[in-house]
Formats: sequence, C-alpha cells, structure tokens
Amino acid sequence: MNGEGHLEMQMPFASIAIVLSRILLSFLAVCTLLAQPNSNPDAILKKAISSHQAGDMVAAIDAYNQYLALLPNSPQALSNLGAAYARVGRYQDAITQYGKALKL
Repeated sequence: MNGEGHLEMQMPFASIAIVLSRILLSFLAVCTLLAQPNSNPDAILKKAISSHQAGDMVAAIDAYNQYLALLPNSPQALSNLGAAYARVGRYQDAITQYGKALKL
C-alpha cells in the first residue's frame, strides 16, 4: 500500500467524523432548547393566546415566535401571530404569517 492508498482510507473516516460531530451538535442544541423552562409548547401557546386576548401584543408576538421555534408548522400559531402583527401595525409581517398559515 503506498501513501496515496493510505490517504484514501482516511478520507471517508474524516468525513464520517465531521457528519457525526454535526449531528451531535444538533442533538445537543435541541436538548438544550427542550431543557429550558419555557420549552413546553402547550404552555407557550397558552401564554401567547392569553397575552393576545389581554391586548399585550409584545408578549403575544414573543410567545408565538417561541412556540413556532418549537413547532413551525402550526397554522393556528402562524395565523394568530399574523393577527398580533396586524394589531401593532406590522402589516407586511402579518401578511407573511398569514401566507405561511395558508400554505399548510
């Protein structure tokens, strides 16, 4: 086996190591997010809706965005976020969220 053959054997292992390290980092990021106290999607959505109903659009928008970070394909949260954006005059953001909701 010459030096080139040895290099060919090492390259796949290096590629596998890189892929595995990226998977591990992604897994750790998800675990960290889920370990946070505000990572319960149901509790976050409940907070978003109650803030929205109470007229606290800043808190509602923040909570809807937290919820959507965990569950990005929720038509209800996207639509509600659009309504909250509209209430504070952020019409383009509202249109964007409504559009995302309609595509689901």
